[in-house]
Amino acid sequence: MDAYVIDTTSTAILTLFSVPPGLCAAVCAYKGSKYQTGDTWQDNCDKTCTCLDASVNLFKCTDLCPTISNVPARCQVVTNPGECCGHLECLNQTSGCFYKGAFYGQDEKWEDGCDYNCQCVDASQGFYQCAAKCLTFRDLPSVCNLLPAPQGKCCPVVNCPVGIIVNYPDGYVPQ
Repeated sequence: MDAYVIDTTSTAILTLFSVPPGLCAAVCAYKGSKYQTGDTWQDNCDKTCTCLDASVNLFKCTDLCPTISNVPARCQVVTNPGECCGHLECLNQTSGCFYKGAFYGQDEKWEDGCDYNCQCVDASQGFYQCAAKCLTFRDLPSVCNLLPAPQGKCCPVVNCPVGIIVNYPDGYVPQ
């Protein structure tokens, strides 16, 4: 399943300017504008700022929009006219399962080379399930060996002497 991150933690910038002795700033000065303690303002579509203490020109600015990262290939960040922050728009987001650049419908099955058999199990959520095509033989008797997969097949074949029986899982079909 694809995942993306919307980081709502923002970077804070605290700015403190010294005021010459004998002068009282009584304002937060920011890009040519002056603000009182408690005032909040927006710097275009970049930051939201608050004057924390006008007597020492102390203010805090945070990113206005969340950071969106790890955007799936079928999605893009779109900013609508008149809005500052972008949002994700994904093509066919709820109509199927997205796997390695292709879409699959509900209950549709597909193969990923000689590695996996997959199925779209919940198209509304984009969930799919894949299972390894070939069995893994961990404790093969020493008198047995694995032969390469026959032409047109994916999985190696167990070769044992007569009298040794290999039990396969129910429903297993060599591929």
